[in-house]
Amino acid sequence: MFQNDELEHIPIVSEYFAKLTALETAYAENLEQLAAAQAKVTALAKDNLSCRKKLKKLAKRYLQARYFADHDDLTGLPNRRLFEDRLKLAIAQSPRHRKPVALLFLDLDKFKHINDSFGHAVGDRVLKQVAQRLTACIRRGDTACRYGGGEFIVMLPEIGGADSGDIVIDKIRKQLSMPYRIGDLEIELTVSIGIATYPADQQNIDDVIGQADAAMYRAKKRVERVLRLEPGRATVPYF
Repeated sequence: MFQNDELEHIPIVSEYFAKLTALETAYAENLEQLAAAQAKVTALAKDNLSCRKKLKKLAKRYLQARYFADHDDLTGLPNRRLFEDRLKLAIAQSPRHRKPVALLFLDLDKFKHINDSFGHAVGDRVLKQVAQRLTACIRRGDTACRYGGGEFIVMLPEIGGADSGDIVIDKIRKQLSMPYRIGDLEIELTVSIGIATYPADQQNIDDVIGQADAAMYRAKKRVERVLRLEPGRATVPYF
């Protein structure tokens, strides 16, 4: 039998156990909530990782699309659109820098004969090698562009005068005239180069390109295959 003083403590103990039970229940609920929160955090982390991967893929696709929109599919050189954008910028900066912009219009002589004789696959490999050689000849700030077929354009911004242009042109002529090894074939080419400068020759992009193009066609009739046209004057060789 409980003593009177023991009976007095029964309500206190009962209240204590009730509070303890409530605390245990609350603790269990908190654990469940914590587990649910951790599960959400894990899911969000996975979603975040998935989103980051998707964003990286989209960014990569965008850069690839941007690259192919601005570059020639075969040679990897800048295409006309990118070239003309760079030429506009170079012409806009030319007065401030007080240095002319030289434009070289190149045509591979009788390139059609290579395609007709050996097939377009061989012709394409020749074009790729031409692009590689051109890239190796120019300065970092210059731009070489495949203009179409066997035609290329090279822009030389901020040239220091005729001498610096001569160095690049001479290097291009020598490199492009070296034999092209395509499998068992050894193909030799000559290149005709027409030159125009801004602001000496013309005052806008279309005119500068047209001037260089016209000089290139007249250069085909010359032994050295290089010619610059000067408005209002007779044609003059660049060298």
